[in-house]
Amino acid sequence: MIIIFIYSISERGKMDNNIKIKNLIVHKVYHRKFDSAQLSDLETPIPEDVEIFLRDHIVSHREHRFTNIANFVEPENGQPVFKGMCDILLNNPGQFIDQSKNIANHLFGVVSKNKAISDSDLVICTFQEGEANSPIQLALLKMDPKVSFVGERVFVGGKAYIVLKPVGDVLPTTALQKCAFILPGTLREKKGYDLKVLDMQQKRYGVQQQVASFFTKDFIQCEVPPSSVDQTELYINKSVEWVTNKSAMVPDEKKTFTKNVTDSILKNTVDVVTFAEENINTKEEKDDYIDYMKDKGLPVLTFTPSPEVKARFSKYAVFYGDNKLRIQIQKNDVGEGKMMEVRKDAIVGNYVITIRTINWQEK
Repeated sequence: MIIIFIYSISERGKMDNNIKIKNLIVHKVYHRKFDSAQLSDLETPIPEDVEIFLRDHIVSHREHRFTNIANFVEPENGQPVFKGMCDILLNNPGQFIDQSKNIANHLFGVVSKNKAISDSDLVICTFQEGEANSPIQLALLKMDPKVSFVGERVFVGGKAYIVLKPVGDVLPTTALQKCAFILPGTLREKKGYDLKVLDMQQKRYGVQQQVASFFTKDFIQCEVPPSSVDQTELYINKSVEWVTNKSAMVPDEKKTFTKNVTDSILKNTVDVVTFAEENINTKEEKDDYIDYMKDKGLPVLTFTPSPEVKARFSKYAVFYGDNKLRIQIQKNDVGEGKMMEVRKDAIVGNYVITIRTINWQEK
């Protein structure tokens, strides 16, 4: 079967040349068609265009807005140990092919239980970042092949027209849904995590949703902390739930407590213990509140609140655009004739932002 890459060499791929692909192999995990993984016995060559293709995926997906840090967990009895496979591969370059096969077989064993999961090419590569003696890292990209089309020029009676012919098993050049980037042991303690993982799911109308699916739980065998949004909302909701159930507190006390909860997320850091000290009178109630938050799933007692959630509870609106553009402005200052106007260009399709201000300083 022929795998065809159809893409343009991006400027980003040319510039991010501090990432050097060392080893590459592709295994076909087609559990809908076969009873076992279709394994490669030799490494895949890495010409310049393929290296740029992989570099683009590593750079864009490792820093994707839904990519999370994660740590390995012990699998249930009898399951293969994914962490062990990765460690052997990273510590023994001569084991790259054999351990990549083990990883592909492990993925096949996981997905074969569910035919609803798409067939995929599992792209496994090692890479270095920065200096030539930097530690070897590992990237796993689950690529779901698509059918694409190529235009073939045909002549009839001296006149030409284009026939679109399907090309199967084309690997995607756009956003992936599932991939992982595993650190070597020498970097895990320094970074404070074992890997980064992206685990997305395509929903209706093209909407992407962050999930914890077979890929994260059963294949990678890792634990991902809640997103900043989830953590902030959990803190608010469970704090309000706790005070609502306190029959000994009068309504005004509950109202003040709830207001202080929402005010606390407008700071740079939320410290649940400090909040309890400042807003709950007795030690017994403070301990009860902290235990309640832990029991309800708040993973840490000190965290950075989500900017999106903060915006909902403040008088400010926060807007995000291309290339990390971020505008924070009072909600009442947005609209026609106000400090900031927003309109969408009907022809080009992009947004045109007009800002009116007397003062303007670069900081």
